[in-house]
Amino acid sequence: MATVTYGPSFAVTAKPQEPPRRLAPPPLPPEQRKAMEAARNEKQESISARIEKWHAYTTAYAEEMAKDFNKTPEHFLHLLFSQGSRSKESRKQNPYNAWSSKVVKEANAGQTRRMVDVQRERKHEYYSLTLEEKAELEAPLEDVRQSKKFGARLTVRAVLNDVNATSGRMELEMYGLCLRTGMQGFFCVFKSKAGIPYSPRWYFTNPHINTYLGLAIRKGWDVENIGALAEAFAVAGCDFMKFLRTAKERADFLKAEIRSVIQKQLVDLTGNKHVRMNYVNFERDFIVKFGINVTGWTFDKFINPSEMSTSLPPLQKLLSALKDGSCRFYRLPEPERVRREEEFNRKVLSGEIAPRKERQDKGVLRGKRAANAVDPGSDTDDGGTESQPLAKRPRTSRKSTQKPLDPKSAEFIDNSDNEGGAA
Repeated sequence: MATVTYGPSFAVTAKPQEPPRRLAPPPLPPEQRKAMEAARNEKQESISARIEKWHAYTTAYAEEMAKDFNKTPEHFLHLLFSQGSRSKESRKQNPYNAWSSKVVKEANAGQTRRMVDVQRERKHEYYSLTLEEKAELEAPLEDVRQSKKFGARLTVRAVLNDVNATSGRMELEMYGLCLRTGMQGFFCVFKSKAGIPYSPRWYFTNPHINTYLGLAIRKGWDVENIGALAEAFAVAGCDFMKFLRTAKERADFLKAEIRSVIQKQLVDLTGNKHVRMNYVNFERDFIVKFGINVTGWTFDKFINPSEMSTSLPPLQKLLSALKDGSCRFYRLPEPERVRREEEFNRKVLSGEIAPRKERQDKGVLRGKRAANAVDPGSDTDDGGTESQPLAKRPRTSRKSTQKPLDPKSAEFIDNSDNEGGAA
């Protein structure tokens, strides 16, 4: 059975991260820019050469270990590189890090300075702090980290940069998971604000998954259509009510959601996923049988949602009560259940509640029934007739059951003289 994981229904967003304002650096002359670019390219070529040398050495050493231990070189490369990415854990904060972050911001606002230089200049201030003052410095740094991790991005450029970076890490994590464990999967990222120029982004660990789903789900699997529909729903605030046009459609949707919430509560209480609500005989089938009652029902009478009016406010009120817990199903204590059962039986005996109708064939064995045929000519020893089951009709082809066609000429020819005449 597949496992579906949903995000939280609501979340408290951290303080938005405001981009720091920095002074524009002075423009560099073209000669200096070319020299810096040449130095950067030379450095990158040197790094690439070192990496190639490192890779060749590692591969050769893996082959040597494969010969010594009778294993494949890929086995040792897997142990070394884990055939995928490893997420880096964030370093825990400490008072010195919090103090360093604070003094760098205060050193020269609007300009960039090396943290090492600032620490060297003001290091004596840190050692003069008390333990209480050092502990107070950690809270602002934790707020900054939470803002970077969960804070809303304020500009379109910041949003796109964050989305592209996060999607890239997700793809790398999925690819590494596929290589390490053999798991396959896919995901889709789409926008929820209309002002962001971003198209739905899909990722499949194997391209054949997309092809297979397109063939297996005929006229139903189209990444372009699915991504566009999901994007439109997200832009609308993930609110079904905005997609329903008439009041009846909205009322039917609310009633269906009410049934779904009630069904989930009953399954959780009884542990039976096949349990079904019976609104007419609720007292008999749930209060007496399971000891389950309801509290906080917003309607005057406990009725089936299909019998409720199409007025939206009462339906929304009941649905909100079911979701926030003010209306819920709960299990009665055993003494209370016994008392309700005795009261229910008393009402049945007195006629206040109509008893459940019994089946007309009560007491009759309901096994596999077969039609019996009686042959009046076959008498038994005691003078009666013994019933025998009907014999099964032999299966015949469709062609043999058709009426034979009349012959075009006489079926039999008496002599050769009648060969050309009528029979």
